Amino acid sequence: MILFKQKRHSPNAIPEKKKKSLRNEEISSDEDLSADEGVHFTAEQSDDEFEDVQETAFRKAKQLLADIREEEKAEGGEGDEDAIAHRLKEEALSHVATLHRRVAKSAKTADSVVIYRAHR
Repeated sequence: MILFKQKRHSPNAIPEKKKKSLRNEEISSDEDLSADEGVHFTAEQSDDEFEDVQETAFRKAKQLLADIREEEKAEGGEGDEDAIAHRLKEEALSHVATLHRRVAKSAKTADSVVIYRAHR
């Protein structure tokens, strides 16, 4: 015994209300928006948006080197290349050493040691 019959709808059918609204809909472009609202679109974009990791690192390294040269000239006069190289090495070692210290402080060791052997 069937009490209710269901109407069959095709899966691609669009309801009548949506059909009417789709026909009357006007799609505006960006040019229309800029003319209406007074918004000006510019095609200019900075180079920073398109930099990859290597270019960013290279730019920062050049800036750091220029800063160190200026400081060396202000302190010692000429800004000797050996002094600059020595200072860069010291800074690099200090950064690496602090990273190792942070890891060493947070590392926890187990009381028992387990050694695994590879399968032969």
